[in-house]
Amino acid sequence: MSRLLDPIRPYLYAGAIVAILALCAWVWRIDSLRASHKEQAASIASEYAAFRKEMTDRTAEALAKEKEQARAADVKHAQSLADVRDDTDRFIAARSVRKAAAGCGASPAPASSGVPAEVPAQTVVDNADVRTCGDLYSYALDAYEWANGAVK
Repeated sequence: MSRLLDPIRPYLYAGAIVAILALCAWVWRIDSLRASHKEQAASIASEYAAFRKEMTDRTAEALAKEKEQARAADVKHAQSLADVRDDTDRFIAARSVRKAAAGCGASPAPASSGVPAEVPAQTVVDNADVRTCGDLYSYALDAYEWANGAVK
């Protein structure tokens, strides 16, 4: 049997060497791809970290700006609320608004009160209601102005 293999023995050795070289090339290629993917993963991780830091910084800046705008709006509202309350007190005094409804029967408002004629005589408005409306109007107007400023 050895004589049968003698003529093809060099080809068997060459085939084995080629197979070993092919295996080495395949292992080298896999190692190369692994290293390449490792580099890409590291690059993506560093890019993501930079992106995340930038977004965190931008968010912190935006939040600080919004907090400052909200604080300024609160200060402005507190200042305007005092003026609105003074105006409301003057309105109550000028319109003879009642302190509270004592009974069910309501007398018609005097002609000099400034109440339009189409308003029924049974309409009763309490001082607290007028003040609440004034406060809420002031709050709504300041909130509207703040929201318009925040959008711009």
